[in-house]
Amino acid sequence: MLNDVKISVRQFAVLVMIYTIGTTILVIPSGLAADAKQDAWLAAIIGVGLNLLIVCLFFIFFSFVGAATVLFNMGNFVNTQVMPETPIQSINLIFAMVVVMGVRLGLETLIRAAEIFFPWHFSRRSGAI
Repeated sequence: MLNDVKISVRQFAVLVMIYTIGTTILVIPSGLAADAKQDAWLAAIIGVGLNLLIVCLFFIFFSFVGAATVLFNMGNFVNTQVMPETPIQSINLIFAMVVVMGVRLGLETLIRAAEIFFPWHFSRRSGAI
């Protein structure tokens, strides 16, 4: 039953907003209204806008940090286990170029490449090759 569930980006955004709001809608506005009085609606709109901007920036920042960490770990592994004489910057550059190509060509191209390498990957693990 749950295998065929698909939601749109808009539905996911609504779900995230409802989840994050939670019970804070009951607590935060009272302090804001006490300080801002009749201009509380304006302060609330500005606050929501700034918070959405901050969340998008943190999401982008976290994505770059995660990608850089994975790239470093891959380069470090290849440098220490496979090619110890090769500078790690060269290995990282090659992996980064592959990632950029994958991003530019799209998800469909990545999936096709995964289909091609899938049997080779598992045959190498089982010792057949």
